[in-house]
Amino acid sequence: ILRDKRTGKYLVEDYTVHSIPSAREWLRLKNHQPKVAVATRAAVYANPDFNAGSKKAPSQCASSHANRSAREILMKTFKNDCITALPATADEANTISQHVPGMQKFQEERASEELLLKETSPKILHIATHGFFVPDPQITNPLAKSGLILSGANTSLAKGSDKGIVTGLKLATMDLSATQLVVLSACETGVGDIQHGEGVAGLNQAFIRAGAAGIVMSLWRVPDKPTA
Repeated sequence: ILRDKRTGKYLVEDYTVHSIPSAREWLRLKNHQPKVAVATRAAVYANPDFNAGSKKAPSQCASSHANRSAREILMKTFKNDCITALPATADEANTISQHVPGMQKFQEERASEELLLKETSPKILHIATHGFFVPDPQITNPLAKSGLILSGANTSLAKGSDKGIVTGLKLATMDLSATQLVVLSACETGVGDIQHGEGVAGLNQAFIRAGAAGIVMSLWRVPDKPTA
């Protein structure tokens, strides 16, 4: 909506426009010294096997109308619920890898929290899975309210563990200091808490703290098949 009064053109026609959560983050980015080494590899995480490590068949959780959101399940604290499979994310990963030579694919059991958090500054990081934001006022840290769901989450939750439930707190510890782009192909990844002087605090803030230069995310729900 911003125009250049001199030319009448939209600013985005002549300039690259970045949106950041707050002035504090702008100051941090301004003083940030990027890695000298240029990142070259790319990675995509998709189609996690949420039942990895259990005997439960994936079809028991599959749904052809699945949304890439785990919010409703999280709001019920996962009790007696099952995180649904997202088969179209496999198609998404395969299509992307055709356009990005050498992109590493992490699918099913390998689309795991352990491998994701070990990533060190891929040039492009694409994650296609369930996303969530829980508007719980009792959770004071906004980075603990939002996150992504990866392989083994159903199995972990049945055991009372949170492995596979990757919150913004965990993601902020990653080393993405040479990463140019993070794509979050999941529901409500742009949603967060509004904080005075800080703007929107959520996954965007987590990945900026990790060092990512750019992030693509959504404020809305992301249906599985159309998104692919």
